[in-house]
Amino acid sequence: TLKGATACDHAQMLFNGFPELDTNGSAYISSIQFGQIEVVTRANAWFGIEAGRKVTLTVLSVNTTGATLQNAGVSESDPALVAEVAGDIARALFAPRNRATTKQLMQSLKKP
Repeated sequence: TLKGATACDHAQMLFNGFPELDTNGSAYISSIQFGQIEVVTRANAWFGIEAGRKVTLTVLSVNTTGATLQNAGVSESDPALVAEVAGDIARALFAPRNRATTKQLMQSLKKP
């Protein structure tokens, strides 16, 4: 923990500092944020993960508006709505107003 904060509190603080894309005009997306967090693994025999390994975790967070998509009835049987949401994400990523932020996202995904 950091100054009495839980690991969850610390992660939330990091997430809150992530860059955010402008999603104005989106029917389904309220925000898209991304960033990286340096973490250390815990042992997990099921997945063959050793403890103490330093890992950079890249996070892309897409938040929907109003009711969640599940509450809106999205399922594998509703591909049209899933396609609309995917379209909203793509429009936000490639909107001219987000060019610098999307470039930053793409740079963060490149291996050092």
